[in-house]
Amino acid sequence: MSDNNNSRPSSGAGPAGPGFGRRSRNMVLPAEKLSREEVKINIKRIVSLLIPYKTKLVFLVLFILGSTAATIVAPIFIGKIIDKGIVQRNPGELIKYLAILASVYLVGVISSWFQMYTVAAVSQAAIKDLRNRLFDKMTKLSPRFFDTHTSGELMSRLTNDIDQIGNTLSQSITQVITGTLTLIGVLISMISLNIFLTVVTVITVPLSMISIRKITKKSQNYFLVQQKSLGELNSLIEESITAQATIKSNLREESMLEKFSETNKKLRDVGRLAQMLSGMIMPLMTMINNLSYVLIAVFGGLMSLAGFISVGMIGTFVSYSRQFGQPINQLSSQLNQLQVAIASSSRVFEILNTEIEITDESGAEALTDEIESIEFENVSFSYVSGKQVLDNISFSVKKGETVALVGPTGVGKTTIINLIMRFYDIKDGEIKINGKNSKTIKLDSLRKKIGIVLQETVLFMGTVSDNIRFGKLDADDHEIREAAHKANADDFINLLKEEYDTELRDDGENLSSGQRQLLSIARTILSDPDVLILDEATSNVDTRTEKKIQQAMKNLMAGRINIVIAHRLSTIREATRILVLKEGRIAETGTHSELLEKKGEYYNIYNSQFAGELEEEI
Repeated sequence: MSDNNNSRPSSGAGPAGPGFGRRSRNMVLPAEKLSREEVKINIKRIVSLLIPYKTKLVFLVLFILGSTAATIVAPIFIGKIIDKGIVQRNPGELIKYLAILASVYLVGVISSWFQMYTVAAVSQAAIKDLRNRLFDKMTKLSPRFFDTHTSGELMSRLTNDIDQIGNTLSQSITQVITGTLTLIGVLISMISLNIFLTVVTVITVPLSMISIRKITKKSQNYFLVQQKSLGELNSLIEESITAQATIKSNLREESMLEKFSETNKKLRDVGRLAQMLSGMIMPLMTMINNLSYVLIAVFGGLMSLAGFISVGMIGTFVSYSRQFGQPINQLSSQLNQLQVAIASSSRVFEILNTEIEITDESGAEALTDEIESIEFENVSFSYVSGKQVLDNISFSVKKGETVALVGPTGVGKTTIINLIMRFYDIKDGEIKINGKNSKTIKLDSLRKKIGIVLQETVLFMGTVSDNIRFGKLDADDHEIREAAHKANADDFINLLKEEYDTELRDDGENLSSGQRQLLSIARTILSDPDVLILDEATSNVDTRTEKKIQQAMKNLMAGRINIVIAHRLSTIREATRILVLKEGRIAETGTHSELLEKKGEYYNIYNSQFAGELEEEI
């Protein structure tokens, strides 16, 4: 009787349990385009990541100035070597200028090394901060956000997209600064030497800029699609890995391969288009630069023959032409990376700019008292506008009572749990905690007093002890062992090779389903909540483990407010009150015996699912 509401977005298991979902995998090419304003905004966002590191950036600029100055000055001494050392056959001058040139290159090498070290330190620190910000934001978003984003897609944004931004910070930003300074320095040096040859050198620049602009404008949209396609592929990979048993048992290996191949083909096609377009830049730049060399050689040669300039001057301008074209070439080669980073930035900041739906309201107060009662008063709710999941629900439960929620799939049982935890907010009706509207209570103080044991047990990487301690991070070893004892988990834990220090594999796959349930119960016992929300597991376990689980549940439920999505007849029989849900409404309410006497909805459910079964087998 688990609740997978048909009226809500298609859902899958998420990190916070109920309410997390999946998005459609279909994609239409090409993707929506980023406007020019959006491109500018995303570039500013990338640059803004460096602002907290102003001091290091000052040193970075100094190192860049050192390496750039060495690059600009070197051709002057190359010209001196040719004119005064080689043409005039003066060994003394040759040695002098060779020594100076070697010193200049040494300064350039040292400055470049410190430049690389500094930019690596700054970019990695900035990416660490960005990844922390994104992860922190994800933890604060409501389940409604996860209903429309797959976990694989979000993982792609948290890892791949941020890595792409990091690559841009470590490469493109430095080259932009270096290239700009080089262009300015080389231009000034050329003008000071010969204005005519300077004009000859820079005459090809407009042609370069026009070519780059046309190509990047067209390829940019394909890079955005490429990043989105990669997120889709990651989602499918994650889904396929986690669902291997289901895929194999249903003989769906071929269909999953077809689906993967189709998604992978989309990624290949859009990636090929993006790379093909952006790959045109470098050949064009090389051709334009070669044209510049030819022009300098022709006009410089004519001027040298006429006696206006020396041969060394031609060599200097050829070097400057290469240096002047090199920043443009480097920047054009980085445009691929920059376009990917812009697309990645758009995806990352989409999450960072998402409004947090569930927050503490102004004037909300911390809940310091024990929760004595929970009341639903005329509550209606829908995940999607126009599709009601709960319709005018009213009930109350007090300390020491157990309310069992019973009904077919999709009637709103899990939704009630979501609303108690304030994973979603209601628009109609009121949910009261100790007589106060739950919206007037601070979220942390409310959720701290509520414990959840889900049907699908969630375990984390770490030891057995770490997973139990998740319910109370400051718990000592004695408290952990006591909680395990109350949960009847200590027997199997003590049989493990490392006992409480045993490392759990992915989601506790080295434990049985029953053992995972017992650990989950121990974790909740340790947190000592006022309210217990229990979605009983339907998985089959051996009779002995089943008895341990039932006894552990009794230990856990004693003296608390208990709200249970019930699957076991024993739980239903012992409930203070049973709420029978049908089509989002409470169809019946009462005890087990009272509802059987009515011979209504519950009577039909009982006869179809429980009658004739032994309590130990349910």
